[in-house]
Amino acid sequence: MDLSNLKLSDSSTRMLLRNPDTDEIIYIDDEHEDPMHIDLISSDAKEYRSLVHRQNNARMKEVKVVRNKIKGISSERSEEEALDLLLAATKGMRIKLEGAIVGSTPDERRKVYDEFLWIREQATAFVDDRVAHMGES
Repeated sequence: MDLSNLKLSDSSTRMLLRNPDTDEIIYIDDEHEDPMHIDLISSDAKEYRSLVHRQNNARMKEVKVVRNKIKGISSERSEEEALDLLLAATKGMRIKLEGAIVGSTPDERRKVYDEFLWIREQATAFVDDRVAHMGES
């Protein structure tokens, strides 16, 4: 076995969107030929790790010690940074929402992740799933 065969690519992998209740793939069409999907890079990708470092460095600059108490960032800010990471990891999206196909712009992607936390949860788990990004063996 050569470990280079287990090296993850920096390219995106397609995640098929699943119904959070039944775990069935969700389709755009009634014929079940066009699945809703999100193309995501791995948390191991250079681009993703670079953004994590930038966020962490900015956070460290903001953390202050005042009278022996650490003043940090808010929970809301932490959630916003996590969303920014997910948006950076999202390289494509094709979802039907309110009768239209959405996901081609950052604003549409943000709207999907803001309105459907279960989609955000699926995508975040997929980004961190190394096996999903290994490809076919």
